[in-house]
This record gives sequence, C-alpha cells and structure tokens, in this order.
Amino acid sequence: MAHGVRMRISRSLPVAVLALLTGFAASAQIPPPAPPVPAGSSSAEVPPPPAEFRPPEVSDAYLRPVPEAQERVGSWTDALTYLRARSTNLQLALLDVVRAEAQTRVALAGALPTITGTANVTENLLRSTQTSYDLSPVFQTPPGQPTPVSVTIPTATTYGGTISLTQPVLALRAWHAMGTAEAAVQAARMGVEDRKRTIALATASSIISVVTAERVADVNRVGLRAALERLQLTRRRAQLGAGNQLDVLRAEQDAAQARSSIVQGDDALLRAREGLGLALGVGYPVGVQRAISLDDLEATARRTCTTTNQVDSRADIRAARKQVELGERGIKDVWLQFAPTVNLVSRTDFYSEQLANARHVTWSVAGVLTVPLWDGGARYGLLRDATAQRDQARVRLEASRRTALIDVVQAKRAVEVTESQLQVARQTRDLAKQQERLARISFEIGKATSFELVDAGRQLRSAEINLAVAEFNVVQARIAAYLALAECVW
Repeated sequence: MAHGVRMRISRSLPVAVLALLTGFAASAQIPPPAPPVPAGSSSAEVPPPPAEFRPPEVSDAYLRPVPEAQERVGSWTDALTYLRARSTNLQLALLDVVRAEAQTRVALAGALPTITGTANVTENLLRSTQTSYDLSPVFQTPPGQPTPVSVTIPTATTYGGTISLTQPVLALRAWHAMGTAEAAVQAARMGVEDRKRTIALATASSIISVVTAERVADVNRVGLRAALERLQLTRRRAQLGAGNQLDVLRAEQDAAQARSSIVQGDDALLRAREGLGLALGVGYPVGVQRAISLDDLEATARRTCTTTNQVDSRADIRAARKQVELGERGIKDVWLQFAPTVNLVSRTDFYSEQLANARHVTWSVAGVLTVPLWDGGARYGLLRDATAQRDQARVRLEASRRTALIDVVQAKRAVEVTESQLQVARQTRDLAKQQERLARISFEIGKATSFELVDAGRQLRSAEINLAVAEFNVVQARIAAYLALAECVW
C-alpha cells in the first residue's frame, strides 16, 4: 500500500513542478487547461486566457551600464573637426611641409647677393717715439732753422670698418638646389595627402571599434540577465525536488562566466574610447553617440575622400616616386661641387688713419673665380653616399608599390569575407536562439539537463557577440576598401 502511494506521488511530481515553474520561463508559454463550460452557458462566458508571461525581475551590480563618455562624436563631420584642430599626426605632416618650404628660401639665398659688415677697434700696446724735422722754415724768407717734431708710432687706438657685397654670377649648384627644394616641398605635400588618408582610416576604425564595443557590452548584459533567469529557474527546481545542487552550481558558474565577459567587455569599451581619443588628437576618452548611423558615416567618408583607379595614383606611391627624383638630384648636386664658381665682390673699407690715397676710405670691385681642385676626396665619398640614397629610394618605391597592391587586394577581399561571415553569424545566432528556447522548454518539463540548458545559453551569448562584431566588421571593411585607393582633401 505504501509502495503504491510512493509510485503515485513520483508520477504526479513532474506535473506539479511544471505547474509551479510556468511563472519562471519566458519561452515556455504552456497555457493551463480551460475550465469546463457549464451546461446551458454560452462560450462568451468563458474566462479570458491568462496574461502574457513576463520573466522574473533579476538584479545584479554588473547589469549597470558603463557610464557615458563626457565627450562624444555623432558624425564624421564632428570627427573631422577634432582632426583639423587637434590631430598631432596631421600637425607633424603639415610641419614637414613648412620645413620643406623653409629650405626653398635657404636654397634661394645661395643665388642672391650677400652683404656683410665688420668693424674693429685696435689698441696698440707696443709703440715708439720718432723725431722728425719740419723743413718748411728753411724755404721761408728769410730762411730759418728746421724745427724738430716728435711723433709716436703707431697711434694708441685705431678703428675701422668694412662692408662687402658678394653677388654670385655663376652658381650652378645653388641654382640646382632651388629646384631640389621645390621637389622636396611637393614630396612633403604628397605626404600630407597620404597622412590624411591613413588618419581617416584610423579614425573610422576607432569609431567603429567604439560602437562595436558598446554593442558587445550591451549583449554581455543581456547574456548575464538570461543567465540569472536560468539560475533562478534552476534554484526553483531544486527547491521543489526536481533538481539537485549540481544543476544549481552549473547555473551559478554560467552566471559567473557572464559576469567575467562583462568585465572584459567593459575594459575593451574603455580602451576603445581611449583609442578614439588618441586618434582624434585629444588626451582623454571620447565616446560615440548612440544615435550615430554607420551608413551615414560611410557615406560621409566617401564624400570627403575621392577614389583613384590605379595604385600608382595613390599619394604614398607618388611621394615615394618623388623621393627617387630627389635622389637623382642629390647625385647631380655632388657633381656640381666640381664646377667652378664666379662671384662679383664689392668692398668698402674705412680706417681712422689716413691711407696711401690720402683718404680714410677705400672702395674696390673684383671678380672672383673659384676652381675646386682637391678637397681630400670628400666629394667622391659624397657621390657614393648620394648614389646609395638614390638606390634606397628606388627599393622603397618598389616595396611601397607591392605593399599597396596587396593592401588593395586584401581590402577588396575583406569586404566579401566579412559579408559572408555576417550571413553565417546571423544564421548561427538564429539557430542558437532557437536551441536555447527549446532547451529551456525541455528543461522545464524535465526532458533536458542543466548542462544542456547552460550550454545552449552560452552558445546563444557567443553567437550574439559574434553577430554584433560581424555587422560592424562589414562597415569597417567597406570603408577600408574605399580608402585603399582614395585621396582625402579635408
């Protein structure tokens, strides 16, 4: 008799547990059986079905979102405003242009006249006194005696000055340096164009990284909420005798791993904001507004940068080619050091003492021909060095061109790869979502274990994160593919 009672209790336990647990699962909407309709009553008197199930409220300190950054960008235009005003990389590139333009003025000075002035004051320490005779009285009427005169030589203090003007008449090297400086300015400006392209790519990637990190942080919190709901469900089953402590422990481990994911995701978000701040040229974290549209970001980036059709038209390749030209001019500059120079020199000297021309001033004009004969072999060493620099520039040009070709191919292929990954990630997420729902229902009715429930939840959480990352990877790949052959003029 007692054995029969135990059998009846054990058989009726799953039904009782199921009735008590219907209030703890969102996906298990098993309506209770409808009450019988009394005879003679209409169907309109049947009570309405129960309200839609709402999952139990869960609370956890890790569910609090990450505080928003104090400054946030909402569009590509906002990012360009930061870059123009604060980007250190852009400022360095622009200062390279300023330095190159300064060198053009230095080169021009070699072909213009130079004026130098010197002044001197001399104190003569070793002096002697000499006696001479004034013979003028001898020639007077009546004649007189010569008068002795004492003179101290030299004068104690003398002073003088010189002003000289030198005008190059034949200065082949100086004229050649002017052209070299102009070519260097062009190379520096090409460097600015390429720097703008790389800055735009880095900034766009940083913005997308922040948006991705924020999305992942949200997904992590959704995953923790779902893990806490599963933990409550497991604890309720254990209290009713349909589960054991191992099921509760497994659910608690799942919740702990979800909290760990939140910690790592929040740290990645903060790092992404700090990286965006550095990309924008500021020393503090910068966030992205929630309402930002990545499609608008991509469209605006396309409008600020124009694409080219060939790799050789890219700014960095043109700058590398200009460096080869500068190397060739460097070799010619060394050869011009063997050429003679002709200068026109005009000099004016002033002395406190009277000179041989019975004046205190002299003025001379001279043509000076300078022929370099031997300098110990320094020019031959410079020639070898210039030739090596030209050859290095050629090798760098070839290396840059190969790298650019591979970058373009990889950027275009990345678009196809990320789009395929997005489709796979979306299908995987849908399957994981369906699997988690079925695992929850099966667990509630006692046909699945806690391991299957927790594993399904983990797979869904991972699939949601992979989908979020894949969606933003597509946008980033499209922008990178466009900027791979683009010129930015912002």
